[in-house]
Amino acid sequence: MITYQDIKAKQQLATECTQACLNKVCYMTKKLIDIYVRSLKLSSGNWCDAVGDKHPYVYITNGNARCSPAEIVTGPDNITYFDLYTITDDDPHHPKAEKIRILMNVTDYDTFDVTVAGYRVETFRAVDTDEKIAEISEFIKNDIIMSLNNSSLVGYKIKDPIYLWD
Repeated sequence: MITYQDIKAKQQLATECTQACLNKVCYMTKKLIDIYVRSLKLSSGNWCDAVGDKHPYVYITNGNARCSPAEIVTGPDNITYFDLYTITDDDPHHPKAEKIRILMNVTDYDTFDVTVAGYRVETFRAVDTDEKIAEISEFIKNDIIMSLNNSSLVGYKIKDPIYLWD
């Protein structure tokens, strides 16, 4: 016979599993951002606006507000999403940024499926190593270049287009 203690123990286990999932998502998000930022080879992690305030070149939001990886929410289906912004023009008066939507699905304890949705959409399966995260970073940067080449310059002939492959 199932007792209240059985139900309570099951609830506690479910809560612990949810927290473990959140911890993994936070860790993976931090790792993705760190590897991505390092791959950009920025001279500084911040740029200054017209009044001298510092802002990061790369940041994330969980909807409309900037957030840290610890503030990202995972749904009951273990899918998390956030928007990754990269400053593409650090003009102090008129900065520009590109947004990439990132979806993470915890497939097991140490493995994620990561979907990157920007100019193109790509899903990376079984992400569990720095090398796979670096592959995602390269995709994000290529996606930003493609977006800048194709969408913001419609109708103009680009003098020196950036080609992603020969």
